[in-house]
Amino acid sequence: MTSLDGAPVFANRAWIAFTGVSLERFRASGWAAVLAPADDAALQRARREADTTSGAFRLHLRVRRFDETLRQCAVHGELMPSPHEGAERWIVWIVDTHEQRSRQAELAAALQRRDACLSAYAHDLRNPLQTMRHSVYALQLSDHSPAGRPQLLQVLERQIEVLARRTQQYIDEWRMMSEGLPSEMPSEMPTEMLARPDALPTEAKPELE
Repeated sequence: MTSLDGAPVFANRAWIAFTGVSLERFRASGWAAVLAPADDAALQRARREADTTSGAFRLHLRVRRFDETLRQCAVHGELMPSPHEGAERWIVWIVDTHEQRSRQAELAAALQRRDACLSAYAHDLRNPLQTMRHSVYALQLSDHSPAGRPQLLQVLERQIEVLARRTQQYIDEWRMMSEGLPSEMPSEMPTEMLARPDALPTEAKPELE
């Protein structure tokens, strides 16, 4: 929970354990204590824009964990209603989505490789299929000249072999790529949150009412 100007006011135990930053230090140093420098500025821009528009914001930020690694996190903030005019607090939900986003990136790369494989396969099919089409047409015209039929049949056999070889090659490549693909798209938002209103201690909850 933060003040209207974005200064931290409260953090739950899960957030403190995740970042390794005490509430006192979080209040004193602000978001700079837990965010990558560029992301601290992005959070403040999103908050200021939401303050004058919808009263809510969503973005992804890099949060520094207790072990000093930067984790991709989904951040959602909303202005908390006040009995008086306007709003008095920001409630901020933060979810560690690092693994999910990594898997999404891996999936996107795998799908890109798959599309490139299919494109190359379609391109490689054109030449043998075109040759086979011409050979079949020539065979149809060779009824009155049977001497050329054996040569045309040889051309067809060679192109069929090429087609079968390339098809098997792409089947093998497809199988290897498919083994690395997840059965479904990873979820963007895991259920466990690092900071959420229902995790506030009892003494802090009256401020939300």
